[in-house]
Amino acid sequence: MVELWTLDAEALLAANDVGVIPWLPLTRFAGPPEELIQQCRERIDQQARPEEHANLLAVTQVMTRFAYNNPDLIKLLGGTKAMIESPLIQELVAQTQHKAIVRVLRNRFAHVPPEIVVKLKTVLNEDKLNELLDFAVACPDVESFRLKLLA
Repeated sequence: MVELWTLDAEALLAANDVGVIPWLPLTRFAGPPEELIQQCRERIDQQARPEEHANLLAVTQVMTRFAYNNPDLIKLLGGTKAMIESPLIQELVAQTQHKAIVRVLRNRFAHVPPEIVVKLKTVLNEDKLNELLDFAVACPDVESFRLKLLA
């Protein structure tokens, strides 16, 4: 186990590994937090592969909130927009929507076939999930929902 608060941020920055950047807000840093967070942002922008960029920003934001809970620092990391663009965050939001839709269907119809639950979990688009939630509230039966889900 590593106690991050005992590690020196400068030493981790010197390692030049973009994968450690999200942990830096939890380490010891002699300068002002704005300086550290700006360095985190620059390293992510310069070194992250395109497919990992948004997730690195989002996770760094989470760790920054734990350490400082300062909205101005979060803005340095792209603010809410960066968080929303993260595939990780999009998946978490989708999982919440999946649970809500299944709950509505179970409350209305008692039984939801497993194949509907499995198919629903493949839908990650927020607009589509909102449409399905609205339909789950009003659809006449589970079969109608299944057809809408497959459409």
